[in-house]
Amino acid sequence: MRRSRYSKARSPPTSARIWAEVSKRLGKRAEGIVKEASEIIAALDRGGIVSSLLGLGDNTNAYLVKGDTILGFERKELEATPAAGVDSSSTKPVRVGHHYYGVVSAAVVAYPEGRNGNILEEILAETAVTPDRAEPAQAMQELNLLMFETELRALRLAPKLLEASKDKYVVFLDGPIIDPPHVIGGSLQEKFEEYIRERAQTVRDIIENGGFVIGIVKRVYGSLFVNTLSRELSNELGEILADRRVSDYSLAVYLGAILVMRNLFEPGRHTMVLHPFSLDDAGIVAAEFYRKEGVNVYSFLMIPVIGGKGKEGKPIRVEFALPNDANAMEATRRAAALIDAWLLHGHNVPEPVMLAHMRCTIRRRDASRMLREIATRSIYLALTKLGSQGLQFVTTEVI
Repeated sequence: MRRSRYSKARSPPTSARIWAEVSKRLGKRAEGIVKEASEIIAALDRGGIVSSLLGLGDNTNAYLVKGDTILGFERKELEATPAAGVDSSSTKPVRVGHHYYGVVSAAVVAYPEGRNGNILEEILAETAVTPDRAEPAQAMQELNLLMFETELRALRLAPKLLEASKDKYVVFLDGPIIDPPHVIGGSLQEKFEEYIRERAQTVRDIIENGGFVIGIVKRVYGSLFVNTLSRELSNELGEILADRRVSDYSLAVYLGAILVMRNLFEPGRHTMVLHPFSLDDAGIVAAEFYRKEGVNVYSFLMIPVIGGKGKEGKPIRVEFALPNDANAMEATRRAAALIDAWLLHGHNVPEPVMLAHMRCTIRRRDASRMLREIATRSIYLALTKLGSQGLQFVTTEVI
């Protein structure tokens, strides 16, 4: 009997052959990747570029986190600051009848007495409904808009939970302050512009009442920092990073590596804080809405623990809002110190952000099933009440 040329005895499984090819090709490129990274680090390490990127000056003690002091602030004062965390979440839409249904939620957790006091929380939930004749992308935009609006409601609740009239306080957002960074076009453009305008007004109101709004972007993408500061601080930096197409995340990691290799810091834990920049100057379209309200939003990159293992050693991007004429450098130092004071060990985001995220997150693997079960039960009860058998058949077919 003739054996097939594709028999298992003669040919390894397809997946094994694919991975063998991947291993061979990646092996050839690995040397080039390492060499290029070394060249970038060497280029950054000369000519004072690192010093120009550090946000708190050349004095390495400014980055020290040791005992009762964080970046020059008293730990006790930072941890006693009333704080809140705000986050929102959404599900993937499902078809119910001739509509798409989705669920959004938002949460605010508050520490009115500081880190060691009681915790208050509020959870909000809404349902989005879009006719199925709309494009799926339209349904997602409507769902996102509802999520943004629900988070805005949670943001407005934060000062009330903190009893803001008594003390200065901080509100940590899970994500950027300017969200979305660009106005969505199409039929929803006016609604998005109105939402951005109301969000900017809310941030302004919090600032005027003694609050400090800080946004924590946990996943650093793109080259916003690279593109902005390479123009402002150093032509040489721009040439190095543009030619290599280095992202914000990679730049932060390379700078952290340089500081560790140089052994610049004395014993003790240090935080890397890079130079702040205005999002209005960076060309973020929606920043104009904030500027009109007398608010300027700044951003900087930060590694909570230089050389740290796990998440605490990973970069984050931070946004904070100030009145147009305020000192951005001093606010950068305070924002970084507050973040550090509220960190959980082994993580790179403050405790209120983590808790708000846990409270509002809808597990995606459960969301679709729960939505369908609730919708099926609700429609069945409605059909029973209306007594329409024909409609019952049609509706059952499209759920």
